[in-house]
Amino acid sequence: MLSKKDQAIEENILKPQTVETFYKNINMSGDCHIWLGQIDHRGYGEFGVYSKNLGKKVSIKAHRFAYSLKHGFEKLPKGVTSNPEFVINHMCHNPACVNPGHLEVITNKENSSKEKRKPKDGAA
Repeated sequence: MLSKKDQAIEENILKPQTVETFYKNINMSGDCHIWLGQIDHRGYGEFGVYSKNLGKKVSIKAHRFAYSLKHGFEKLPKGVTSNPEFVINHMCHNPACVNPGHLEVITNKENSSKEKRKPKDGAA
């Protein structure tokens, strides 16, 4: 079963107006595409979307939305839990970055390790 946040992502990546609003909140002038909208206490971008299915506005992680736009919702690790098996990793170590080229799916164990990967294109 999908989390409410994942349901909202799945519903909204198909809405042109939501996607357009998402891109208006990104500074793409550097290698990292920086989220200009709301940032949480850990530095991750948050994107508010309305879910018709849930009947309310839901705050989702901007990098998860970006990953879904680029790779498709079916490639997004499911569930927002306290200990997910797979997560979206920022290879650039910048939690505000939403550049899909800087994001990869890794295990939570890999994400917790001290050695992090660098972007495939060699950026930041």
